[in-house]
Amino acid sequence: MNLLSDWTALGAPLVGAILLWAAVIKAGNPGPFMTHLGRMGVVDRSRLYPLAVVLLGVEGAWGAALLIGLQPEMLLPATLVLLAALTGLTFWSTSTGRTEDCGCYGGQVDLTPAQSMALNGLYALLIATAWLTLEPSGALAPWEVALAVGAGLGTAGLTMVAQRHQRLHREPLLGRSPLREGRRWKKGWAAGAVDPSDDGEVLVVYLGPTCPHCHRWGRILNVVDEVAGLPGVVGVVRASEEERKDFAETHGFRFPMVTLTRGRMARLVSGVPTSVLVEGGVIRKVWVGSIPEEEFQDRVKRALFPSHARAGAP
Repeated sequence: MNLLSDWTALGAPLVGAILLWAAVIKAGNPGPFMTHLGRMGVVDRSRLYPLAVVLLGVEGAWGAALLIGLQPEMLLPATLVLLAALTGLTFWSTSTGRTEDCGCYGGQVDLTPAQSMALNGLYALLIATAWLTLEPSGALAPWEVALAVGAGLGTAGLTMVAQRHQRLHREPLLGRSPLREGRRWKKGWAAGAVDPSDDGEVLVVYLGPTCPHCHRWGRILNVVDEVAGLPGVVGVVRASEEERKDFAETHGFRFPMVTLTRGRMARLVSGVPTSVLVEGGVIRKVWVGSIPEEEFQDRVKRALFPSHARAGAP
């Protein structure tokens, strides 16, 4: 019985720790969270940034309050209402096709909508058990309030700092992409289309169907993929299968193209197009926000006109 009581007592702090962690990882790279909010279409795009700051501040404060046991008589039932609302929001946004996942973990954890809602059910069970076995708490301690408020202000402040860092440096403050030069390639980064054990060269290009800069690269990427001696090309898009097919047909992409969830895509790239040259299963070069047109144009010329290239002609 004591063991059961111990586990019951740990339930609310565990949920609080998860909420606080989720707030921090989203605050350190708020772009994917803001994109998720934008796709819901519930607020004007000009208000996404302040909304993200407020929501992440509240999430951080809420998680910290659960973690330290601040006013559990009020906080535990309020958390059950919050979890029910978030579950309903996830069901609505994913079933209507507005989003592909809950957006809860900033792209750091890939979950299906069903898995996300099941996790919310588990969290609710832990909170409900803690509430039903709750013993009267003591007087409200000022340090508890200060800690919860500080956590909220901290996550809100981190969101603002990270957004500014993203604008200045074109990369997230926290949760940097794993696509870095010298790293071993992993199959999941292109939905299994690129084998890490392959000794050849592959140019993986992350594209977006609504990205105007991605539309103009079809001809050069088709040539790179088809000319012997040049890397094969694999396109990766954050879209449904139907959107992927329409995108390829509309812009004449003839190279293989696969899809990733928006959460996984957000974790891998901060913007599209992003190009990754993989050689022998190792990332050799990464171009963020661009496709190396000039470099591959030169390689196409050398491959198609080797004698011309040896003569040094322009």
